[in-house]
Amino acid sequence: MVKVVKYIINLKPKKEFKNNNYKNGLIVVIIGFCFKMNKILVVDDDVDILTVVQLVLDSHGFEVVAISKWQQIYSQIESFKPDLILLDVSLGSQDGRNICRQLKTDTATKKISIVLFSANHNVQKSIPDCFADMFISKPFDIDDLIEGINNQLLQSSST
Repeated sequence: MVKVVKYIINLKPKKEFKNNNYKNGLIVVIIGFCFKMNKILVVDDDVDILTVVQLVLDSHGFEVVAISKWQQIYSQIESFKPDLILLDVSLGSQDGRNICRQLKTDTATKKISIVLFSANHNVQKSIPDCFADMFISKPFDIDDLIEGINNQLLQSSST
């Protein structure tokens, strides 16, 4: 995404401006600032939660891909190249902690920040075993989710 800021500078009319199509000494200077939107891959088999999380993250300026089938995670990582994965622990037939462990032990994906989230609060005890960067319990406060994601992205960008 490119953010463009326009500055208008008023100059005293000078001969050289009149000859170069600068009317009345008014010059518009455009300075472009480029910044990278952080990419977040959200994986949850609950489509309602997936939709809400995607809307919240979109509204906070993140580029988001949301998937409800855990089997798509590897192809989405390959094509989307996320900076962070928000991964539900309970994904039907698969445990998000196992997926996290696989991603964190693979040299191609180990640097991607992974935030696990779950309605099961007992899961938090097993987070260090799967090398997740962070855990958020459901239901979660939207401000806490955004703050946690931003903190994690800051930490991962500084390493």
